[in-house]
Amino acid sequence: MRERSLVGALPGSPSLEIDALGWILDIADSAEFVSEYRAKKCYHAKGDERARFRQLLSRHELDEILGTYGIRHPEIRLVRADGEIPRSEYVWRDRMVDPAQVARLFATGATVIFGSLHDRHEATRQLCSAVTQQVGARTQTNI
Repeated sequence: MRERSLVGALPGSPSLEIDALGWILDIADSAEFVSEYRAKKCYHAKGDERARFRQLLSRHELDEILGTYGIRHPEIRLVRADGEIPRSEYVWRDRMVDPAQVARLFATGATVIFGSLHDRHEATRQLCSAVTQQVGARTQTNI
């Protein structure tokens, strides 16, 4: 899989290394967010650019991770509007996820939840690392 860096990935956005929260929230400086919102009240980030995070992670990369890494349940889980899909529908006896079954269920409307994605994807690892350094708390990527 092609590894990519987020350094300077979004022109006009804050630098990931300098202000990771600003980069995520697409605000010029996260200092106001930290002082007024962090651990105090909800913040609704209004993003106008739907494709904003495509530079971070693509559907193709998720498909590649699913098909390449031999992922086990519960590192990937599937849900529908009415609840979690029984793992017997997409997991082999050894807890290995069956990528073809996951793709079939996704095509019928299931949501695929990738836990700890940052362990398998460099750009999300960089993002988690930058946020961890900025806020002083461990972070992880669950998609």
